[in-house]
Amino acid sequence: MFIKATFLEHGHLLDSQMKMYLASLIIFILIQIISSNYLNAQTSPMPTTPTGTNNIVYDSTLQKYFFQFNGEAIYEYYIGDGKNFYNSGATFNAIKAKAVDGNWFWPSYVGGINAQLSSIEKKPWEIGVTYERFNHSLSKNTVIAEWRMKYDNDYIDYTYRLQISGKTLIIMVESKNSSTKASGLELDRCENAADKRIIYVPYLTLFNLLYSDNSYTSLFVDWESTNASGIVPLDPIEYSVPDSVSTKSIRFSQRIIYNHKTDGFRNPLKETLYLTVSSNIDEVLPNLVGPISPRRLEAASKTVISYGPPYTWMFNPPDCSIYDYKYFQEIKDRGVENIAVIIKQYQRHGYDSGYPEVLPANDWDNNQFSCNGYLHPCENTSNSKNQLLIDTKNSLNALGYSVALHENYVECYANGSASFDPLDCAVGPTGIKLRGWPTGGCAKKDTAFYFNTGKSKNYLTTWSEEIRQKIGPNFGYLDVSSAANPTWLVDYDADEEESGKFKYVLNNIRSFPNILRSKYHGFVQGEGNNHFLYAGYFDDLEATLFTANKNLYGYKAPLFVDFDLKKMHGKSAYHGVGYFYLFFAPNLVANKLRDSALTWDEILINTATELAYGHNGIIAKTFVMEKTMDQAVLENTHVLPVAKALIDAKPLSILYGNSYQTASDYIKSHPGYADISNTTDFMGKVNVIYDNGIIVYVNRHPIEPWTVTISMSGKWVSYHAIVNDSKELYAGQSNHTIFTLPPNNGWIVYNPN
Repeated sequence: MFIKATFLEHGHLLDSQMKMYLASLIIFILIQIISSNYLNAQTSPMPTTPTGTNNIVYDSTLQKYFFQFNGEAIYEYYIGDGKNFYNSGATFNAIKAKAVDGNWFWPSYVGGINAQLSSIEKKPWEIGVTYERFNHSLSKNTVIAEWRMKYDNDYIDYTYRLQISGKTLIIMVESKNSSTKASGLELDRCENAADKRIIYVPYLTLFNLLYSDNSYTSLFVDWESTNASGIVPLDPIEYSVPDSVSTKSIRFSQRIIYNHKTDGFRNPLKETLYLTVSSNIDEVLPNLVGPISPRRLEAASKTVISYGPPYTWMFNPPDCSIYDYKYFQEIKDRGVENIAVIIKQYQRHGYDSGYPEVLPANDWDNNQFSCNGYLHPCENTSNSKNQLLIDTKNSLNALGYSVALHENYVECYANGSASFDPLDCAVGPTGIKLRGWPTGGCAKKDTAFYFNTGKSKNYLTTWSEEIRQKIGPNFGYLDVSSAANPTWLVDYDADEEESGKFKYVLNNIRSFPNILRSKYHGFVQGEGNNHFLYAGYFDDLEATLFTANKNLYGYKAPLFVDFDLKKMHGKSAYHGVGYFYLFFAPNLVANKLRDSALTWDEILINTATELAYGHNGIIAKTFVMEKTMDQAVLENTHVLPVAKALIDAKPLSILYGNSYQTASDYIKSHPGYADISNTTDFMGKVNVIYDNGIIVYVNRHPIEPWTVTISMSGKWVSYHAIVNDSKELYAGQSNHTIFTLPPNNGWIVYNPN
């Protein structure tokens, strides 16, 4: 599309100009190939920055190492040998970064090792903590410095190794002599950062970014190589720093935790941190190491319906009902072909109860374990396939729809389940079993615990084989696992393999989809939340829209698509932006979920958001009377064709707002970009151009319409827009070129192919 358009516009180009154009085009293609190969070969989450010349220079007078990019110092490390954090190189206070405007600031004012010394956990800045330097050197482009942190008569020795790659300072920290005294790494707060703001990135749930002095900064631990037991984003209540302490300081990053195991010892500290400062926000975002999942194309060809009770409406309404519809037959009759159905709440002991023992499917008619008296999903029969409407005349397979069951091998439930060994449950540092849910609730959640994820694989293999034989799903859905921050599931039993390690949990969960693929021979979807960690390992992810700020999620989150489209998109397929009860939750922190059906305008808000992120559609069927049959037609007509066409596409351009700014420029000039109540600044208008010619405009701004022009006509479009003074929802060929996108839920997608 772009080559043809350029040739038409410049049909009179001279030979020399043509050669220059072609040379530029070849360079662009080579950059794309190199970038693609780099990302496929990526082994760490270190950000990608421009290539250039890196040098490290030592100034003995200043006692500083300067880390240069293309001859300019952009980081410094002070190596002084004072006893306190502010006059030595023992903490991250010794590391400064240079902002784009030339200001030097501290990304981590007094970060460093937390340690258990003289039976007291001490932080780097606390009274009585002192430091001693052993030596420092510059060897093979690496600064090496050895330190001792002391308190009372106790100490811990450790080593810093600092390198620079592109614009990223790599900071490696390791305790010496296999010491187990380190209890974590403190990243603290920035300092001397003017106009400081926290930047929240949709789908990046382990940390936030910093904006200050016209620059973006990321500082985070390498979760692929960590030896820690936990990596958690800071709680929003920790962000603020009182003005009495500093007006140029804010907390934005994360916490790295080393908890002790049941034997009282911790794993030795060994971490790699990445510090990147740039005027371009894309250059501070982490990369993802996952492969390209093997069945993402299959997943992208389906609209997913997550079907919960009451089940009787699946095919036959009950005699006593005033509502007369056959849910799936009606969807089929309305032309919706490509549906993948996840059946919920079929389990023997009820939903989220009695795991992993889920079969035979529960007879809800007896109400033995039912909280709400839902009718049985299907027929009273001892045949589990028929019981779940798989093989009967009125069945999902008979309609040509794919079927999965809700499966969970991360949690185990003591009530009613004799099929697991309690010794396979994970335990906390004190040896008490890790609780899977808060106590209470209709599903006897007080009996829920977490498995050791190494043992989970055994249960997954055993029970998925039984499900395969007795029911025969043709795709898989795994609850919780890909939603989890591995921190939650770490087993601290010192007798277990890789006890107390985040990385062990991460790698175990990444292995789950392969097991399920071997059973069901279809794609595997995982639940969303921290799912960026599992992109490429799962074929498909239910893409709940969260940020590292637990108060900013769903419809309230800015329409900031860069991380999703540039880092995650090429590895897996994605469905939805979160089930509607999460997407429209009044207060997730207080566990207040949406508890009523969506209006049609809300469904369109959800759909517009899916299109902005290039995701396929997902529908949560929960209420008897709702608009999900209409939503299925909407998703099938407007979203599915776009998601299928974009599965292998790469974004060439992502621009925001009326002025068509990059994310970097928009966020810089709109301080309230993440506040949906800020009708001046909110980041709600996005334009994405893909390398296959598809163009997407989405308007989620709460009050402003947006008029856009598509320069070519006569091709396939999908839009919810005002055309010729009339609001229309349309998909098909169109000769219109001017579209006014209404607030909240307007869009136009142009596909020239």
